[in-house]
Amino acid sequence: MEHALIIGADGPEAESAARGLWDADYQSIMRVEDPIAAISALGDFHPNLIMVLPRASSSASIAALEQLSELAGAPVIVATSDVDQALDCLGPNVSLEGPFAIDAVRQARDAALAPPAMRHAA
Repeated sequence: MEHALIIGADGPEAESAARGLWDADYQSIMRVEDPIAAISALGDFHPNLIMVLPRASSSASIAALEQLSELAGAPVIVATSDVDQALDCLGPNVSLEGPFAIDAVRQARDAALAPPAMRHAA
């Protein structure tokens, strides 16, 4: 079962993110206000993906996001329409590719989670 955690204030961005995650077949979605609340939520909720909304990303440090990803064992996606803001939040060693359609994200997720193909020697 796929679970997602959205970090950011309630509003149109959160609604859009939740709608996209529902469309990507996530069965449960939790939203919290900030990374500190997200860390607290990990005791009861175990997400496969964490999405940080634009306004929340401006207050989130790279160390906090790395800690969150490590504690959850899940990737963190910083959603933003401002490329510079996304890169500033994630640090100097990150590149931004995209934006990707939700179908491309779903296919990449499915490929990453699929068991390795069995190979038979002839």
